[in-house]
Amino acid sequence: LYVVSRIKDMIISGGENIYPAEVETVLLEFPEVAEACVVGRPDARWGEVVAAAVVLKPGCSMTEAQAIARFEGRIARYKQPREVHFLERLPRSALGKVQKEAVRAAIMEGRMKANKIDHICIAVKNLEAARKVWEPILGKDKPDDAYVDEPEKIRVARYWLGSGLGA
Repeated sequence: LYVVSRIKDMIISGGENIYPAEVETVLLEFPEVAEACVVGRPDARWGEVVAAAVVLKPGCSMTEAQAIARFEGRIARYKQPREVHFLERLPRSALGKVQKEAVRAAIMEGRMKANKIDHICIAVKNLEAARKVWEPILGKDKPDDAYVDEPEKIRVARYWLGSGLGA
């Protein structure tokens, strides 16, 4: 038996453990916030940084800077989100549970658009796992190619973004 999603919920930034629920609790205290989800985003320096996805209540507005500033003095600085993304709704499973992998993928999609990335490579246990996460975002039911990275023996799925995300 392998449980793969719960261990990934914990964010490790610079060697420090960050529990998303703690950050989400602070976000939900903001009167403008209806829903919140916190995930780790890969970062070259820290390993991961805190990224938040927020759904605002109808008629409310908030900027990323305003949201980040409100964390000052509430939780340790290393636990504070480095970025806040505003979504119309959080992706949920049939049981109503927030799909954190889909949130993480949506955050990465936004970063790819901003940085004009032309393709992505995803290390996967199997191609079906890659399809479930990336099909809704990229509109492709399979990767453009897949290969095994020989030194590390990791299966990699590659998606070319073309005029979509990288445009």
